[in-house]
Amino acid sequence: MSIVSLRAAAHLHPVDASARRLTSLHTPLPRTKAEPIRVLAGIDAAAAAVGVFVVVFFGATASNAATAVLATLVGIWPVVMYQGHRGHADLLSYRKVGVRQLLRAMLRAGIVLGFMAWFLAAAVSADQILGVLLTTAALTGLGRGAWLSTRAPRRVLVVGHRARADRFSNLLLDLHGDDVVLVDRTKPDAAAVAERAGQDDIDDVVVLACEHLSGAELRRLGWQLEQRHQHLHVASGLLGVGATRTTVESSGTLSLVGVRPSETGGLRRGLCYVGGRLLAALLLLVLTPLLVAVAIAVRLDSPGPAFYRQDRIGQHGRRFAMLKFRTMVTDAEHPQIDPDTILFKLRCDPRITRLGGLLRRYSIDEVPQLINVVRGEMALIGPRPALPHEVERFADDAHRRLAVRPGMTGLWQVSGRSDLSWDDTVRLDLEYVDNWSPTQDLKIALRTVPAVLGHRGAY
Repeated sequence: MSIVSLRAAAHLHPVDASARRLTSLHTPLPRTKAEPIRVLAGIDAAAAAVGVFVVVFFGATASNAATAVLATLVGIWPVVMYQGHRGHADLLSYRKVGVRQLLRAMLRAGIVLGFMAWFLAAAVSADQILGVLLTTAALTGLGRGAWLSTRAPRRVLVVGHRARADRFSNLLLDLHGDDVVLVDRTKPDAAAVAERAGQDDIDDVVVLACEHLSGAELRRLGWQLEQRHQHLHVASGLLGVGATRTTVESSGTLSLVGVRPSETGGLRRGLCYVGGRLLAALLLLVLTPLLVAVAIAVRLDSPGPAFYRQDRIGQHGRRFAMLKFRTMVTDAEHPQIDPDTILFKLRCDPRITRLGGLLRRYSIDEVPQLINVVRGEMALIGPRPALPHEVERFADDAHRRLAVRPGMTGLWQVSGRSDLSWDDTVRLDLEYVDNWSPTQDLKIALRTVPAVLGHRGAY
C-alpha cells in the first residue's frame, strides 16, 4: 500500500464520523404538523389579494400601471408580515394577532408601494394605497385570528431543575393555561431534551438557563430542535418585567437582556398625576348630583353616616383616610379573621345593607375616592390601597407597592378584585409599579368599564 493510500485510510473514519455527526445535527427530519409560518404566509397573501381586488374593483383604478402597482402587495405583504417574527413563534402571545406587527407591515408596504408608484409614474392616489393597506390589514387580522382559534394548545416541555421548573410551569399555566399543554418538566441535559422533544412531538422547549447547561450545549439543542420546526425559548429569570422595559443588547456573539428602570417618578409620571387630579375634579363636578342622591339614599336605608372613612396606607407609607359610601350597618360585630389570612373579605357579609350590596356590586361606593384623588392621596389608576394591618404583614417585595400612589382602579380590579388571592394581588400590583406607562394606564381605564359592569369580585 502506498503512502498516499495509508494517509487516505488514516483519515477515512474520522471523516465518516464527522459526516454522521453533521447529519444528526443538521439534516431536517419529517414532522406531521404544518409549519405555522407557511400557513400564515398563505393567509397574508390571500388577504392582500382580496384587498387589492376590493380597491381596484370598487375604486375604479384608472390605469393598468396603477393596478400593477397595487397588485405587487400580494408579494410584498407576506414578506413584511414575516419580518415581525422571522419564522419564530411567540409562545406567550399564542392566538393573538399583533396590532403593532400589522401597523409596522402597513408602514413598510406603504413605503414600497409609494416608491413604485413614483418610479413608474403610475396614477395611484394616496387614498388608494391607504385603502388597500387598511383592507389587507383588517383581512389579515381576521384570517389569522380565525386560523389561530382553531389551533390546538401548544405542547411545552420545560427544562430546568425541579423547584424552579415547577414555579415557572405553574406561572405559565396560570397565565396561559388555555393556550398551552405542559407535557413534562425535565432536567437540563441537552441530549435527553432533544430525544424527549422528538418522542412527544413537542411544539416549544423552554429552557431555564443554569450552570449545568452550557452555551455550546444550548446552541446544539437549538440545531436539533430546528429539524422538526420546534421552537427554543430561554427564560431570562426576570420576574414581572414587561416587554417595553427590555431590550436585547448584542456585541459580536455576546448577548444581554437590558432592563430599563421603572418610572416611579419623572416627567411623564408627574404629568399624568397632574392630569389625573384635574380629571378627578371635573368628574366630581359632573357627578355631584349622583353623590348627593346616593348619600341621601344611604342615610334613608339604614341609621348612620352616609360616608365611611377608613385608614389606608398611601405612597411612601403615608396614612390617609379613604372615603367611601357606607355599605354596612354601623353596629355590626366584626367577624373573626383568620390570623393566616392577609386579604380578608366575605362573599356574603351579613353586615352589608340592602343598598350597600347594590353599591358594591357596581362599585358606586368607591366614587367618593375622587376626593382622595383631588387631595393627592390617591391616583385614578394605581395599586390597591393597603390597610395598615396588611402593611404590617407585608413581605419585603410587597412594600414596592408603596412606591406610587394607590389607585381607584388598577390591574387588581380589572383582573378579578376580591376573587384574587393575596399572592395574585401582590403580583399584579408589582407588575403595575414596575412596568408603568401612560399606555398601560389607558388600557386599564378602558378595561375598568366592562369590569365594573361585569361586577366580578365586587362584594
